[in-house]
Amino acid sequence: MKTQTNRTNKILSLRNKITDEKKEIIFSELNSLLSSGLDFSRAFQLLIEEESDKKTETILRSLYDNVVKGKMLCVAIKECNKFSALDSGVIRIGEETGRLAESLVFLSSYYSKKVEQRKMIICQLVREINVSKGYELDIVLDMNYEQFLSA
Repeated sequence: MKTQTNRTNKILSLRNKITDEKKEIIFSELNSLLSSGLDFSRAFQLLIEEESDKKTETILRSLYDNVVKGKMLCVAIKECNKFSALDSGVIRIGEETGRLAESLVFLSSYYSKKVEQRKMIICQLVREINVSKGYELDIVLDMNYEQFLSA
């Protein structure tokens, strides 16, 4: 029972994280807005206003509010627990060196490559996916059980 609870907690904590695809977009858009000459406050407000996902909008608004209250962006990102340690670390370096734009480009590029890599791996592992009436999935892998276990 305890193992099941731990698995459930891990699944729920993963659901509360921002996806890599969303991180790529956030970091890319924030960089574009800042590079166009907007100040941080206006750039972040636009990022919030244009966000269609309510969960992400709430997270962005929380980050913005913490920065307005005087916290560094890297601290706000770390404290919200929706981003990785890499995200807050790279942002911290960018803030401390005055190269936030370069840090945002790095993170956007990193997540873009990570998403593409995941897609390539899935394409190599999965032969086909069938969806039947009742939305049951039947996934056929490009490997047998023994290969799967040894991978």
